[in-house]
Amino acid sequence: MSIDAIRAFATSKLDWIRKHQARLRRQERETPREYVDGESHYVWGERYLLAVTESDEPPQVQLDHDRMLLRVRPGTDVTRSVHRS
Repeated sequence: MSIDAIRAFATSKLDWIRKHQARLRRQERETPREYVDGESHYVWGERYLLAVTESDEPPQVQLDHDRMLLRVRPGTDVTRSVHRS
């Protein structure tokens, strides 16, 4: 197809595109995360179940089949680990 034909097609669909963009903007987003065992998280469109372990080692995130393994230091809380600047 020529670029002009593609441009004409896209232009003819602008109303449809804008309507669907607005619908997507109004859609509810994911619920706030608590970062607890068994919670679902999505990475690159794939769902992973969170498994949190405490260890006196550097923090780490690892994806393993259908699980997201999160290692944190003992005493780490959600506020400190998620909202770090």
